[in-house]
Amino acid sequence: MGADKRVLIANDDEDKANIISDYFTGVYTRESKDEFNELPPRSLAFPCDDLFFSEEVIIDKLNNVKVNKSPGPDSLHPCIIYEVRHK
Repeated sequence: MGADKRVLIANDDEDKANIISDYFTGVYTRESKDEFNELPPRSLAFPCDDLFFSEEVIIDKLNNVKVNKSPGPDSLHPCIIYEVRHK
């Protein structure tokens, strides 16, 4: 249905493309390319200078890995991480 609650029938690909284009043209706002708010600079300093990881804490975390979950961004499956936790 269109914005005016009419049923629109597309007879070919061009009609379909035009209907979709008309819909999304009404949804989005066109913004000026000249007007851009610059993002504030980010500090690259590491906020935690005194990190310490004990072997016990790491082993505890690895013992509690949920092996039925999917791999993370490192593409390692949790089963592999769990199986090699003591090596």
